[in-house]
Amino acid sequence: MKEEQELLKFSYKESVRQRDERKMKEPYTIIHTKEFNCADDHPIVYYVVDEKGEAVCEYCYKRFKYEEKKDNKDFVNNALKGSG
Repeated sequence: MKEEQELLKFSYKESVRQRDERKMKEPYTIIHTKEFNCADDHPIVYYVVDEKGEAVCEYCYKRFKYEEKKDNKDFVNNALKGSG
């Protein structure tokens, strides 16, 4: 009985380790705000990106990367300038 419990503990720890390893290999989720939250199958938690513009959720290890939102007006204006 004790061996079965030990095996179950090991199996659980290994499955958690593998899940965490997979999460760390996933690409970043791009965000356009420096303050954000994560609620991916865990309690909602709030974060602020670091000086490199990156953050990792401490619950699910989801990775976030901040990028400034591109202004579509500039794209349209530049396209119109080049068309005439």
